[in-house]
Amino acid sequence: MKIPTIVIHSDPEDVVAAVLGDVRGVSVIHLDELTRNWRVQEAGIIEPVLEKSIPSMCSSYIINRVFDLSCTEIGKRLRTFRLHENWAYTALGSVLSRAHALAHGIGPRGVSRSLLPLNVQWKLISERIPEIRTPQFAFGFGHRMPDMSHLDKFVQKSVWSYFRWNGDSDVVEGEQQWHPFFVEQPQGTPIICSYHGEAFTLSFPKGRPKADLGVFPALVYACRELFDNRMAEILVYQEDESLTFCACSPYMAGVGELREREQLLLRGVPSS
Repeated sequence: MKIPTIVIHSDPEDVVAAVLGDVRGVSVIHLDELTRNWRVQEAGIIEPVLEKSIPSMCSSYIINRVFDLSCTEIGKRLRTFRLHENWAYTALGSVLSRAHALAHGIGPRGVSRSLLPLNVQWKLISERIPEIRTPQFAFGFGHRMPDMSHLDKFVQKSVWSYFRWNGDSDVVEGEQQWHPFFVEQPQGTPIICSYHGEAFTLSFPKGRPKADLGVFPALVYACRELFDNRMAEILVYQEDESLTFCACSPYMAGVGELREREQLLLRGVPSS
């Protein structure tokens, strides 16, 4: 028997909240509803007050979809006091810690271990599964440009941009000259692995490659453990017999396009 599930989200168009919104046994709550009576003080202290209308968290599995506070009421109140949004994530963490189980581990940025920069993801995955390749890259500290002589067909990227690999620079203003990050574009056929718990499904944006795809159970397990991430999408590229790991993203941006999206999200819910 699956335990009750609560989806907490901050984006009105959140894809997971939309897929599970009408599912029995799942409560979908916008962050504004949860934080309506939270008290924000000038000293940077947020006192979370649990609403009586919110389902019990201590017996629930919580899918934390709070990745951004810019369009939330708590975010606006923090900006009024000129306080950093991390205060809200800290307060939210104290609430989430009461859950029976979490989709993403708690950190200073809410789901921080699930939002690691690309170069850190690659280091962890290459150490765990050496047979899977990771992209070659060059990283410069401060305003210093790195040595890129070992790179071929590279592009400047943001370390926080997980799934954009089309060759267009995705670097935000100010990032081009500060900690510049250059990456070789992966070659081959892209594969997206969407997973929740041990359940996963593969999608092929540019056709299914002719290769053994049996490595994915181990890759899913590694991402769950390394990134404290029960729910995510993994982007890899298959070239001949080689697999290149590009990124693991908790955003689940493509799950709404999957035919089996609801089944996948429900299969990953822990049992009581």
